[in-house]
Amino acid sequence: MRTAVLNFLNVATLAMLGITTAAHTANFFFERGRSGRGIRGKGFVYAMQNGKFTKIGLSKNPFRRVKEVNKTFPGTKIIEMVPTRNMLGLENAAHNHFRAAHLPQFHGREWFKMKPDRVVEFISKYK
Repeated sequence: MRTAVLNFLNVATLAMLGITTAAHTANFFFERGRSGRGIRGKGFVYAMQNGKFTKIGLSKNPFRRVKEVNKTFPGTKIIEMVPTRNMLGLENAAHNHFRAAHLPQFHGREWFKMKPDRVVEFISKYK
């Protein structure tokens, strides 16, 4: 389980957080309630837009999630959400597909500098 968590995280992101081992990674997510059980099942993969930036994420409740994101990044809106049986798998596929546009300095691993229609086209294939 602990090495599985490392498999879907960018090593540079982990280093920025001071996480250097699989044990650190597992503890980091368990402390924050992201053990993996809640994000592996049914839910939505969404694309949100804020200006020139697009956020690709997952949630069981995207409307609640956009409210949370707006506290930090006002003006963010949902532009697409795709129901899926494998939230984590689809989110990881989208993140990997758009890796070149990733903005690691822009609050985590989910923000990308790209036109949102590219993300909408990609995740909509899985509707």
